[in-house]
This record gives sequence, C-alpha cells and structure tokens, in this order.
Amino acid sequence: MIFRTKASIRLTAAEFNGLEFREPSALPLRKDDSVNFNLAAELGKGGHYYNIPHIRQELKQAPMPLLNSMKRFFLDEFKPIPDREPDVTKHLRAVIQDATSGTMRSVDYSPELWSRLSDAQKDIQADMKKQGELLSLTLVGRQTEGGQRSYRYILEFKNSKALQRFVLDEHNKIALIQPEGGEQKPDAPAEAPRF
Repeated sequence: MIFRTKASIRLTAAEFNGLEFREPSALPLRKDDSVNFNLAAELGKGGHYYNIPHIRQELKQAPMPLLNSMKRFFLDEFKPIPDREPDVTKHLRAVIQDATSGTMRSVDYSPELWSRLSDAQKDIQADMKKQGELLSLTLVGRQTEGGQRSYRYILEFKNSKALQRFVLDEHNKIALIQPEGGEQKPDAPAEAPRF
C-alpha cells in the first residue's frame, strides 16, 4: 500500500490483486489500474465500507453503512422501548431457557420452524450453554406486518450479548428466530461463542 500526502491512499494493481476476494471474477486488474482515496474525505463520511471487487462503481455511489458485524459495540446503538406485552417477553424467555435445558416444545413454534429445529435440538442446546446463563431480555424494537408481530431483543447472557429477532404468527407461535449479531463479553471463557 502506498501512502501519499494530503491523507490519500493509493493501491497499485499488484497490491489490489494480492488481496483475497469473495468474488474473484472481478479480478485481475491491469497493471496500470489504481484506486485513489482521500483518507480525510473517507473518514469524514463516518462508518462505511466498500465491496472491494466493485470499489470503482461504489466510490461513485453513496457510502454503504457498516453492517452490524463490522461495528464494535453495535448493541449500544439500540435503546430499550417500553414493553407493553410483558407476557410475550416472559414466553420468549421461557423458550430460550427451554432451548438451553434441552426441553424445546413443538407447541411454541410454527410447524414450518419446528420442522427445521426439532432435529437440531442437541446442537442448539450445546450452543446455548456456551452463552451462559440468560441474564436479561431487553425489548428494543417491535413491528407488525401481515398478521405477524416482530420483536427485537437484546439478550444478555453471562458470556455474551446478542441482538435477536423473533417473529410470532397469528397463533402466537414463533415463526422465525433471526440472530442479528452479538458481542462476546471480555471475561468470557475461551469456549464461549465468537461473533
């Protein structure tokens, strides 16, 4: 990498081609190709990223905001909202504790989701145990769409914190569980999950 004056960065074609990419079809660059950055301008845009194989096109567009997995302490961005349905939170806490203890119940899930989870119960239990004891569920988002209710919680465990989305169908069964990222706690043991 070559650093130039006025806080700009230039990658030569050889340096660019030496990087690993997810989309190798976009390579290789010609020897005379280069990508110039004004570092001060890039830093002034705030947190953002480029998909390197498509950087030429993306430099001409609005910056892409960082994905949660790219942020440090991204969970701090989510603020608690009033929990107007404490019975839902209580039920989800019980479902999480059931998964940790290996006693998941089909009645808690939609038939479609249960068909995917039922055979994976032992793996789910092992993963949940690595998180440690469930300490709290904090509601940070709620919305309704097409008869389904979506809830976003920050789940705090002994070893980690995670952002998780739960979707309940019209029968109050869990139709979707979607992890949206997490953070390992600094004092977590080595076998704790890494995000």
